Amino acid sequence: MTTFNYSLCRNTRAVLTLACTLLVAADVVWADEPNWPRWRGPTNDGKSTDTGLLKSWPEGGPKLLWHCDDVGQGFSSPTFANGCIYITGRNPATRGEELFTPAGESSMRDGRKSTTDTAKPRPRVGTGYYKYPGTHLHLTCLDMNGKILWTKDIGEAYEHKFVGSRSSVTTDDGLLYVFSGKGVLGCYDGKNGETKWTRSVDDFEGTQGIRNWGWSESPLIVDDRIIFTPGGEKTFMVALDKKTGKTVWQSPPVTEVHYVPARYVEYKDIPMIITGSKDLLIGIHAETGKLLWTHPHGEGSLANVPTPVFHDGHVFWAVGYGRGAICIRLEVDPKTAKITTKELWKEVPKGEKKIIMNCQTGGYVLHGGFVYGTNNYEGWTCLEMKTGKPMWQVKGVSKGSICWADGMLYMHSLKDGRIALVECTEKEYKQVGELLAPTVDGKNIVDYCKKRGLPPPEGPVAEIKEERRGPSWSHPVVTGGRLYQRFHRHLYCYDVKAK
Repeated sequence: MTTFNYSLCRNTRAVLTLACTLLVAADVVWADEPNWPRWRGPTNDGKSTDTGLLKSWPEGGPKLLWHCDDVGQGFSSPTFANGCIYITGRNPATRGEELFTPAGESSMRDGRKSTTDTAKPRPRVGTGYYKYPGTHLHLTCLDMNGKILWTKDIGEAYEHKFVGSRSSVTTDDGLLYVFSGKGVLGCYDGKNGETKWTRSVDDFEGTQGIRNWGWSESPLIVDDRIIFTPGGEKTFMVALDKKTGKTVWQSPPVTEVHYVPARYVEYKDIPMIITGSKDLLIGIHAETGKLLWTHPHGEGSLANVPTPVFHDGHVFWAVGYGRGAICIRLEVDPKTAKITTKELWKEVPKGEKKIIMNCQTGGYVLHGGFVYGTNNYEGWTCLEMKTGKPMWQVKGVSKGSICWADGMLYMHSLKDGRIALVECTEKEYKQVGELLAPTVDGKNIVDYCKKRGLPPPEGPVAEIKEERRGPSWSHPVVTGGRLYQRFHRHLYCYDVKAK
């Protein structure tokens, strides 16, 4: 505990100094100080604490302050701590690797040939989604002007399908936590990337389902623990000591794990972690790992991804591939604290009725009792959370991801790098601005190798052409008066502060 010398407070300057000290001690966030320490923001709900932002954009969008074209290929979003920006991406291994598949050989890990395999050498990737070389996951730290301060190779990247970084960095007390697509959870020093500890899903015999599309969960901090979901027959969710990586508790096995980042809530004095799986909504006690409740939803979906919404005892979850949305209410017995669930409404499977929120990856935000989110290629939807009543549905920009800040919605298209600025109201869809990520014309792989001190490939080399096409599953971030957009290996920063 800090002890203050009150004899210093004899003049205005001393009073102001003391006030500033108290504000820092209380972790007060200034208007232009970033406050986005984890995926989906301070409370994992996609909502920014920023105020005083632009309520409309000029033609062409807000001013682009800077862009960084080398954060690695991937889908993760930026997070902020220590006056820095942290992001993950797929790049060649630090010590060098064979960047090209020889002419005529398969570019796929399982030996199959794709339609992109030609007579020329091709960048080495898992499948043909992005023709960008690299088999390792990198953690990158940038300053607030977009300059890369350091990059750390943190191991093998996921390469089976939809190659690229998945998990966003979780920051806490000077440390960084990353959960790789290969199922490795690592803790790193925020100053230099030094590895503190790592654990793997293999430590808990963790497994995924038959598709095995890699782990995509951003880890969750609750008090002195970090929580992630290995899955498998031995356990479902695990809590580790965030400083040491030692196991604190393991939940019992529940069902097959999918790709859902968990959410921490407190209800009726019960601390719980809410998440989703292959076929269930799930509540787990945050202090013990005890299974509190489950409710069926999502069965038959190829991939359940979005984080559930929680408010006042109600849980909303919308997933893709024709499963749609559901809202349940948690009911707590005052004597036993046992939790039961009551289904308020649920969309029927596709084919029987039109789905109003068929949300595959982009998530949604809750504001004023209404949920705003994407509905596959039908566009964007606003519905009343507790009743499921649709308020509006529009095409807008292509399906994608969303965040909220200062009464506005930022809708990011996964297809072409557009972001629409929309007033957050259930009464109507009112778009008041749009931007398009700058075009990147391509980059020569020889220059790429020289820049990193890697041996250039032998034989003919083709440029890596980057098209403005998806999928770009990264979520937009609004913090510190700036809008951050990640598209492939590029990170853009726009000024959205009202003047």
